[in-house]
Amino acid sequence: MFGQDSSSKVKKFVKVLFQNMHHDHGESEESGHHLGFVSALAHQFMKHKLDEFEDANDYLKPALEMPVSGHHEVYAGKVAESVVFKDRGVLLSGCQSDQTSADANPSGDKAEAYGAMSNALQMVLANNKGPITNYELVIEVRKVLKKARLLTTPRFVLCRS
Repeated sequence: MFGQDSSSKVKKFVKVLFQNMHHDHGESEESGHHLGFVSALAHQFMKHKLDEFEDANDYLKPALEMPVSGHHEVYAGKVAESVVFKDRGVLLSGCQSDQTSADANPSGDKAEAYGAMSNALQMVLANNKGPITNYELVIEVRKVLKKARLLTTPRFVLCRS
């Protein structure tokens, strides 16, 4: 069940559960109330499962070898680090495939017109000084365009080469 075929998420969860069991060893079962109901049930299940095997270490080896940076990673997922992937990019499109991209022309001079989505993107980035996710960026750009009464719906697509 927790062998090599298990997902990394399951292996990490089992590793943390096992470490918690080892840490709580010798304490009464009632002391596990700090874990919450689901974690307490998982502990009981794991104790029962380990009692079925002669060598629990062999059974848990794949999970125990899994690197875990912290409990947060197990329960909420690993926080993405700032990594630049050379084979990935974000495709920016000023509109959906069934729309025509709008232009921004604040000065009124046609020679100075530029893409409305590009303008909205620059406005959002200028107003947001901290990190922003692609999703948040799309939502904010769409709000700017809607406020300007432009009917285009920009999209960002994560792509790999």
